[in-house]
Amino acid sequence: MGNGLNELPPGFTLDKKPGAELPPGFTLDQPAQEGVVKDVAKEVGKAAVRGVSRAAGDVGEAIAGPFGPGKHFQNLMADIGLAERPKVEQPYGEQIIQAAGVQPTPKTRAGLYAGSIAEPVFNPESYLGPGGLLVKGGSAALSGLGGEVGGEFFGTPGAVAGSILAGPAAAAASAERNLSKIASLIPGREANYDAAKQIYKSLEQSNVRIAPQGMDDLVRQIKTDLNKEGFRAFAGAPGAPVFQVVDELATSGGSIQGIDAVRKVLNRYKTDPANRFAADHAIDSIDDYLMHVDPKHVISGNPAEDAQALKHAQSLWATHKQLETIEEGSIRGQRRAGVSGSGANRINTARQEINKILNSDKKSRGMSQEAKDKMSEIVLGTWLTNKARGASKFAPTGPVSVLAPMAAMATTGSADVGLAMSGSGFIAKHLGEYLTDKQIRELQQLIQSESPLGAGVARTMAPRIAEQKAVPAAALTRAAITSPLDTGAGSGL
Repeated sequence: MGNGLNELPPGFTLDKKPGAELPPGFTLDQPAQEGVVKDVAKEVGKAAVRGVSRAAGDVGEAIAGPFGPGKHFQNLMADIGLAERPKVEQPYGEQIIQAAGVQPTPKTRAGLYAGSIAEPVFNPESYLGPGGLLVKGGSAALSGLGGEVGGEFFGTPGAVAGSILAGPAAAAASAERNLSKIASLIPGREANYDAAKQIYKSLEQSNVRIAPQGMDDLVRQIKTDLNKEGFRAFAGAPGAPVFQVVDELATSGGSIQGIDAVRKVLNRYKTDPANRFAADHAIDSIDDYLMHVDPKHVISGNPAEDAQALKHAQSLWATHKQLETIEEGSIRGQRRAGVSGSGANRINTARQEINKILNSDKKSRGMSQEAKDKMSEIVLGTWLTNKARGASKFAPTGPVSVLAPMAAMATTGSADVGLAMSGSGFIAKHLGEYLTDKQIRELQQLIQSESPLGAGVARTMAPRIAEQKAVPAAALTRAAITSPLDTGAGSGL
């Protein structure tokens, strides 16, 4: 305000004649501002009543409405043609709003937006279901704002879309952040690597020794079992290499380190179809033997205790290697996409690298069926990722991808069509990349959760993970229930 006063100086009047003006530096901003504040307060107050009224109306309709329990018999009779179906009258909530006289009547744009935002915020139904109070309130406010803005620009369809999608989109983003925070609490690749190395180092100091007679008995038992399964030791026969490796147990010295060295060699044959079963059987026999060594064959130490530690370390190391394989594949996919120039094919290269892992017995060795199923999901794609992948070809990221938008502009004679196609393609490209990256992160989290180091943490976090995954759907349901269709579209303010 120019002079800090709320009235005109002596001798000046503000009439309605053309050309009438205030003295230089003098404004009447304060009275106008007071009008805005008053309008906002009034609209927020009425919106609060409307929000509660709509919730009460929904409860009333659920009990006594046209489709409520009290009308079930009449609806049933209507289904068989013996009665008229209950008429759908004006919603109960709207009737309460009209009776209370709290319909929106904003005088300013600020009042219009304040009322649109406040109504779903004050609706108790906006706070049902999973999610934090702040997320629920924030998504309700954004639903109201999105409905108002969408209505002003695109009429009723925009009002409906903005009202139903704006809030849930924010809730989904919040849930994704929370899921990332939870996932970070589950030990990752480096933690599994460090824990495995620590156990292996402690086993190097193990004083376990098993008598030569015990090792000879183990070798004989494994060979007998393999012979029963149809495997033979002569050259060229299935399982022959496994027989040769098993013989090394007799010269291992009966130590944990020596036995584990033989076990590692056997593990390499698990990728060979001809020897996989034989190698698996030999490894299982070694593990079982160490857990149940005959006391008369124990020279020193506790074989069962060391065997359990060794098994634990092997599982930790396997988790580390699996996560490392996924990380390396993801990095290779990004590099391949980058080499192409625009990086527009990053979705394809990511899928191709995961498919290589899935189809490789060596790379996918030890992975659970659930992890393999997740990789198949990444390779095949979900409905949404495939749709985004298809639309991403219209993103203007290279000489070829700009041809379709240019052709559309030439055909229709409208630059808006080409711009809309390019913009949609650009959004689809980044959406597809985000969803594919998200699937890969979920695969990594699944592998981490299967590790001995992460299993306990994952079980503890499971309820929180389930709640956050349910937040977007719950927010969408709340938005559909609480957001009114009369969002003020076309109010003219």
